[in-house]
Amino acid sequence: MDESSSFEEKVRRITKNIQDIFNIVSDSSVTSYSNLFSYIKENELLKGMLYIFNTQNPTELDLAINAIYNIKIDNDDLILECFFKQKQLNINNITYYDSANRKICYMDYNMFVNLKNDTNFKKTIGIEDYVVPYSPAHIAEVFCNPKKDIFLEQDLNNISKKTDNIEILLDSKDSYHLVKEDIFSCYERTGDDSFDIILATNQKLLDDILFRLNEKQTEKNRVIYNNHPEDFFINYKEMVNRILNQKGLSYDLDTIKENGNCCDYNSLNDYIHNLYFVLDYFGVKKDNKFDKVCSSRFDIEHLLYASCSDLFLTMDERLRLRAKAIFSALGKNVLCPKVSKTFKVLYE
Repeated sequence: MDESSSFEEKVRRITKNIQDIFNIVSDSSVTSYSNLFSYIKENELLKGMLYIFNTQNPTELDLAINAIYNIKIDNDDLILECFFKQKQLNINNITYYDSANRKICYMDYNMFVNLKNDTNFKKTIGIEDYVVPYSPAHIAEVFCNPKKDIFLEQDLNNISKKTDNIEILLDSKDSYHLVKEDIFSCYERTGDDSFDIILATNQKLLDDILFRLNEKQTEKNRVIYNNHPEDFFINYKEMVNRILNQKGLSYDLDTIKENGNCCDYNSLNDYIHNLYFVLDYFGVKKDNKFDKVCSSRFDIEHLLYASCSDLFLTMDERLRLRAKAIFSALGKNVLCPKVSKTFKVLYE
């Protein structure tokens, strides 16, 4: 089986598993989750996650929820492979951009959308001295927009004009690069009509499944900690380290603090993903609005690139506060000020 067939098979297999689980969870007649747990176990989807709960007698619902989190990670990895690692930069279409030591302001996708009619947005926000790049994460969000047939060209043109086609890329050598790549070329390079929409749909189904199951789960393992989020990993260090250990990771918060102030894509992806998982697990600044279309994968990708910038701007307060917590845990000095509805940056 060649590499492309293997990838396609992985996508089809995980999609079937997710759809089968969704059907079980959506059945209102289901009052016991033994059948869900049995399905997961029979299909070898637990993959070592049985020990995630620090308890001698975890319930089948507990085990099912954490197995589904593991499936979510698998689907995340396929998205990552599809959007970012499978695609090779065409060096004939880019030039390296000399930032002349200018600071970098990274904005999430919704900031670009909200500022689409502002032709002098840097002055509006007060970031005239900053370089504002786009990243592959922005392209991924444009691609997965359910209304992309209507807004594709408009979205790409908007981001292109505001960034002057300057893109930020990370590598595995602990460095980032600012390059100039036509955003439409980047879209063609990173888009894949065969699998991207399937994987994005999987994410929505997984979010639905977890929402439904978490509503049924007792709150004994949850922490309500919505103030000063940057202190979460400090105040609950022992508990967080236990979860990282139970996930089978070889590092703790001290290791992350020591090595996290880097721009190595692989290391940052691993650290940020697992810190984000911990915040989700304990319900810290968790968005429980089921009707809100939100992909944690894209949040994580934005945080990867934002972590190598000087300033991160988003109007999503949940994401902003999570970014502060994660950047603090990484030892990063990235400013994450609040942005008002009138686009006034409110530094703390």
